[in-house]
Amino acid sequence: MKNMIVNAVRSAVVTGGLCLAGGANAQLVLPDVEPCGAAIQTALSGGLNNLQCLKGTVTATSPGTYIASYHDEFLSYSIEALETIQKLAPSLLSTTIYGDWSKLVSGSGQLDIGVLIKANGDGVLNNPDPFPDAQSSNTTDPIYVRTWGGSTGTDTSDPGNDPNDPVLTVQEVVDWLSPQLIPVFYFDLADPQAGGAVSQLYFGGQVYLTDSSGVPLTDGNGDPVVWALDNVFDGQYSISGDLALDPDMVLAPQNVPVYIPGSGCSTAPFGADWCLITNSRGSGSPEFIAYAPSMDLSPYAKDGNLFWGNFKIAADGGASEEIYLTKRVSTTDIPEPGILILLGVALAGLGVVRRSKKVV
Repeated sequence: MKNMIVNAVRSAVVTGGLCLAGGANAQLVLPDVEPCGAAIQTALSGGLNNLQCLKGTVTATSPGTYIASYHDEFLSYSIEALETIQKLAPSLLSTTIYGDWSKLVSGSGQLDIGVLIKANGDGVLNNPDPFPDAQSSNTTDPIYVRTWGGSTGTDTSDPGNDPNDPVLTVQEVVDWLSPQLIPVFYFDLADPQAGGAVSQLYFGGQVYLTDSSGVPLTDGNGDPVVWALDNVFDGQYSISGDLALDPDMVLAPQNVPVYIPGSGCSTAPFGADWCLITNSRGSGSPEFIAYAPSMDLSPYAKDGNLFWGNFKIAADGGASEEIYLTKRVSTTDIPEPGILILLGVALAGLGVVRRSKKVV
């Protein structure tokens, strides 16, 4: 049981679809977080100390209510945890303020843009302009890599009025997000399978920017402009592009123990009010949602710069994983730089950081 818990919490709270936050269109709000107490970090983080609890729940007598975790530059939330808190302890997460998380489903249209869809050919979601069509996840390959956006897209079914339809620029993404600036990603991933070459579901991803010809943009330090979702906290994408299971990929957990005061739960073996969250919301419903707090795209929305997403998924049996961009979810306030620096220092002290932190 302990190993299951450690693996679950070290893994991303990331099974759902890819989403972008969208200001006035947002129907849901991600709650603020704070580092979970030492008791939870020590018992459940597997040494990463990356667990984040619902803000205001960490006190002198409570280690906090775990809802999210950092994975390199991305903060990833369990949608099932948010939904369960609203159901069993609604005063902690008001639906009036944060919306009803039980109603979040994967979809398409003006508020959701398909990135990775479980279909082939004409069945692959045809996105509205200016977005290219989704990539297909209709495969039985146990490990696969997909790249979306940039200049790799196609839009043959509905070319629309945009002469650069298959090309996705940073400016187009920023315009779509307005008035917000930071993309949010939600994932609808297949449940981990039993047995086979890959007995669990692992995920890794990056968002990166290039100039109009595909040459990677660099920051003031000469580092590539990239935001990584992996388990190496160095601000760089550490997952290989080959078709092999990478140790830096993030495990998508099925079961996570969460302390929800007042819930009356007894499903997790840690005492009263501990709930065992099962991250499986059913077909068509995302399980996880993530964003990089530092991903302000506005400085790069010029000169035809391109927006790219690259994702690596490992799951025995493959297929069914879906990723969307959405405008139905709004991010919380961006953490102060000092908070992220302190997180990096703590991880460096544990020997997790392998390379110096990039500053965009």
